[in-house]
Amino acid sequence: MLNLLPKTPTFPWIPRYRRIFSTIQGLDVFLAIHSFLGTQKISYQNYLTYQPALVIVQTDDTRLCCQRTTQVIQGVSMKHVASIALAGLAISSSAFAQSTIIWDTARAISGGSKQVGGTAQQVCIKDVNTFFVDAGNTLSVLLTDLGIALPSGDQSLTGRANCRIVVPVEVARGLYLADLTQTVTYGVVKGAGATARVSANSSFFGYPLPVLSRGYSWGPIVNSPLEQISRTDTFRVNTPTASAWFRTWCFGRQPKGIYNSNLAVGIEKNNMYDEAQLAIDGLDVKFEVRPGALAFCPAQ
Repeated sequence: MLNLLPKTPTFPWIPRYRRIFSTIQGLDVFLAIHSFLGTQKISYQNYLTYQPALVIVQTDDTRLCCQRTTQVIQGVSMKHVASIALAGLAISSSAFAQSTIIWDTARAISGGSKQVGGTAQQVCIKDVNTFFVDAGNTLSVLLTDLGIALPSGDQSLTGRANCRIVVPVEVARGLYLADLTQTVTYGVVKGAGATARVSANSSFFGYPLPVLSRGYSWGPIVNSPLEQISRTDTFRVNTPTASAWFRTWCFGRQPKGIYNSNLAVGIEKNNMYDEAQLAIDGLDVKFEVRPGALAFCPAQ
């Protein structure tokens, strides 16, 4: 399950039933998360300053993953604990950054069209004028022919182009918050008698993302060959199912999904003597776990 956080996010997987294990001086306190026993909600902001560590707490017949916190809570009953095994206390959230997401660029596809006046042509062809590069948590898409040019004297007064990009992805198993940042790089040149607009309409694991868009109206003269629009959206990643949390949380497959984006540019002139040019040069997408990530599954 991959959830896009609402405006006031909460964590429904923290239950009413929980146990705090107070340890000797020099160790931290561990909160055992019994997600299958209750539905107590805790706002995620409370966790953003914590340093995460994966802990295995073994009770009578259940292995649970816990969160290391910086608070000491008294009144702990230890009789239900058979053992506490610390796994990777020295591992920080940055250590997981290299394996948070896999961008399957080999199976990525792209396609689109360009229309100026009454003439249409195919654009956004993979490995021809559209190139995919993945590096760790970042996907970069280089576009060399996603643009419209209406020079002065051209009788065509309108033009548009679009490019559809689809990339299969896998995210790391676990329970954490992650930010998805999209950045569109483009250039625009237009006279007073022209308008221009660039936009990106995307989705991630089936969740529609807010549209990235910027427009240039009639009147102002613009000559800006390098511009960017960017946005960050936060996801709560919770890979287990509530009914089988303790059996599947660290043993299931990596969650698979799709990153999808439809990039578009459009320009219009009110006379043949003005000029207008607009082109998207690239799209960069980064999926990064927040520093206060709750827990990760160990590498297998």
